[in-house]
Amino acid sequence: VFCYKYKTLDGRKALTKAITKNSILVECKKIYDDRLPDWILNYVQSKNATIDQGTAQLLSDYIGNNLERLTSEIDKVLINLPPPARIDKEVVQKYVGISKDYNVFELQKALTHKDNLKAQRIVQYFAANPKLNPVIPVIAVLFSFFSKLLVIQQSKSNSEESLAKELKIRPFFIRDYILAAGNFNRDQVINNIGYLRTADLMVKGVGSQRNSPGEILKELIFKLMH
Repeated sequence: VFCYKYKTLDGRKALTKAITKNSILVECKKIYDDRLPDWILNYVQSKNATIDQGTAQLLSDYIGNNLERLTSEIDKVLINLPPPARIDKEVVQKYVGISKDYNVFELQKALTHKDNLKAQRIVQYFAANPKLNPVIPVIAVLFSFFSKLLVIQQSKSNSEESLAKELKIRPFFIRDYILAAGNFNRDQVINNIGYLRTADLMVKGVGSQRNSPGEILKELIFKLMH
């Protein structure tokens, strides 16, 4: 077995042609974020356990598409549960270390309902605990969230099923997105996507004026809500 990591083999090179000719070449691409909850559901089922859709989405948002870390965290949870194991949010919060009230899933919910007080509480917690809540993944989740709202606002369909397919999410979540799309007008959504792009650059050191990631996130959430 020959493993070539982190880059794609150049099909024009002699090595790639030799591998293709004399063996089987398998390219393992990163899983797209919208497919990650389904991957989590299937992985848990392969362990003869169950997990609900909301919890799978929570793990997806919190950990991202690092499959090595995902499987490690899921396996850690399963070790602590008697069979037949059922993974829910309370179990994940206990064993993975995700705060019940202060996580990116709850922040997105606060934005959906325009609950400014709740959003500010969560972002204050994030700023005080940067190692547990790194800013860049939070921005990535919120960018995906507002991008989906823009798709809904531009869509010609009013069907929940059609919108869920268009957004590539499970129908279980579509009503929250429709609610959020009604609470933010199109100009606000477009502006918020711009704010998220700017904040992402600032966290990475572009034009941040030496602000801490936590301060950048606080300012970002204020702008998103107003």
